[in-house]
Amino acid sequence: MPSFFKRQTLCMILCRLKTNILKTTLLFSIFAAKFKQRNASSFEIVLSRNDLASLVGTATETLIRMLQTFKKERYY
Repeated sequence: MPSFFKRQTLCMILCRLKTNILKTTLLFSIFAAKFKQRNASSFEIVLSRNDLASLVGTATETLIRMLQTFKKERYY
């Protein structure tokens, strides 16, 4: 039984993390689209992995693993 609860807890944490990462990247995509609508000649957001991890609320290593998973699952 304890392993069931451990798996469920881990799943909840990973689902929340995945959602936070996707929401953050979507927010930046929307922001970029709005900026481009204003006829801006260029648009660039420079974020390090550490910056993005801080925004999402996770460790940099965890963020990197999740981004690799997204790439394998073709999220981007």
